[in-house]
Amino acid sequence: MAYYLRSKCLNWVPRSLCKIVFKPSHTLSLLKYNNIYTQNSANLFTSSNTQDISTELDKSNNLDNTSDTMEYLKEKIIILENDITENVKKTKETQDKFLRTLADLENLRQRHQKDLENTRIYAISNFAKSLLEVIDNLSRALSAFPSDKIQSDKNLKSIYDGIDLTNSTLLKIFENFGIYKFECIGEIFDPKKHEVLFETIDDNKPKGTISCELLPGYTIHDRILRPAKVVTVKHS
Repeated sequence: MAYYLRSKCLNWVPRSLCKIVFKPSHTLSLLKYNNIYTQNSANLFTSSNTQDISTELDKSNNLDNTSDTMEYLKEKIIILENDITENVKKTKETQDKFLRTLADLENLRQRHQKDLENTRIYAISNFAKSLLEVIDNLSRALSAFPSDKIQSDKNLKSIYDGIDLTNSTLLKIFENFGIYKFECIGEIFDPKKHEVLFETIDDNKPKGTISCELLPGYTIHDRILRPAKVVTVKHS
């Protein structure tokens, strides 16, 4: 006895073979085969396709993670570069401040050293200026002696020699401390070195020429201790 088996029992059977005549003894075997095929197909789809999909998803996730990581690293590099630039700038500013401070300290040291040296050199300026009056008086006394009587009068000559020796000794002491008398007659007037008391008319000499010295000037090292009091020339 034969049976007609509809194609819906075997989904894999082509439409042209929708009806096939089977013997009863073969029906059970065919159904069993159909179940095995269907199960194997399902297993094949599940194991193979699922694995492929999982692999693709993993690749996609890895690409996304790699992209995110690269973006993060780029941002981190930019931040670090900015930090380095800022630190280099701050370091340069600190170095400049340090160098300026060193320069200021060196200038201060040199200025202090110069002040100490000036104090040592010019400390006697006021005292020396007071002694100039003594020298002025001695010079006036020497110029008051009549030259003709000095040679004829021994006593007068002795007094003269004593005054002259005292004057010379003071000038030597002054020189030991860097104090010197400077000449000015015939020079052009210099307000830093000279003090004009009078003017005299003389068209034969350049205007401003010093024609007479009333009181000698003195220097102490490179400074003017006392300006010379002079008479200068002017034109008519």
